[in-house]
Amino acid sequence: MNVNEALSRLDLLVQMQVKENNKNLAPLSPGEGDGYIVGSSPSGEWAQQAGKLAFFQDKRWVFLTPKIGWRVWINSEATLYVMHTNGWQSITNSGGATGQGDLIGSNGLDLHVEENDHIVTAGMYNDTALNIPSKSTVLAITGRVLTPLGGSRTWKLGVVGGEDRYGN
Repeated sequence: MNVNEALSRLDLLVQMQVKENNKNLAPLSPGEGDGYIVGSSPSGEWAQQAGKLAFFQDKRWVFLTPKIGWRVWINSEATLYVMHTNGWQSITNSGGATGQGDLIGSNGLDLHVEENDHIVTAGMYNDTALNIPSKSTVLAITGRVLTPLGGSRTWKLGVVGGEDRYGN
């Protein structure tokens, strides 16, 4: 592979996106750079390319075998997918890339996104229904005050025994 071919291949892989998932026939008039995830029963120009990424580049189809961990944005679904040992999976099993959902990583790591709106009521403490499981690692918690605070004008975001662990 020469330098130009390598740069062209890199161009396909950086910020990877495809038009559709599970497509078995090549489109009749593909545009330069158009990409697809080939389905399980391809035919025609895509025969023998099941499960690969197909990109139309330099007036020909280029096929790439996805590796575990590769990510691709699928335009028709407006969803980000990641390659696992058992195939492409959406980053979240429900709610899209920014909604609630779970993802089990290829290393068995259980990642979970939790969103919750909570209306603060008068008093020293406000409890929410959110529960942080034992032995969890919290990567981020965000709190936003939408209306002016009365009284002492301070607030804390935390857990029992660490009331200001995540902010104040």
